[in-house]
Amino acid sequence: MGVDICMAHHNEKSSISLGQMSGDEAIKRELFEAIASWLVDSKTTEVNLVGTPDQINVVRKAMLESKKFQDELSNPNSTIDLISERLNSKLMAAYSFENTFGTQWLL
Repeated sequence: MGVDICMAHHNEKSSISLGQMSGDEAIKRELFEAIASWLVDSKTTEVNLVGTPDQINVVRKAMLESKKFQDELSNPNSTIDLISERLNSKLMAAYSFENTFGTQWLL
C-alpha cells in the first residue's frame, strides 16, 4: 500500500504517493520542494500525512529532526555539542527514511 501525503503548497493541494517515490523523480521533487518550503517557514505549508503509523512517523521524524538541526545552527547561544547532537539525530532520521522508502533524504 502506498502512502499519500496531502499538502497545501502554494495554495494548491497535491497528493504524493511515497510508495512510488523510489522510481519517480517528479514525485521526489514535489515532496522535497514542499518539505523544503516548510523548513524555511513552517507556517506556510500544511502537511497532512496519511499512511501506516510507522511510515508517517518516519517522514515526520525526518522533517522535525531537519528543522531542529537548522534551528540549532541559527541559534547564537548554541554549542558545538548541541549542534553535534542535532546533526546525529538528523542523520539517524535520514537513514531511517532511506531504509523505509528506498530514496535518500535530501534535506
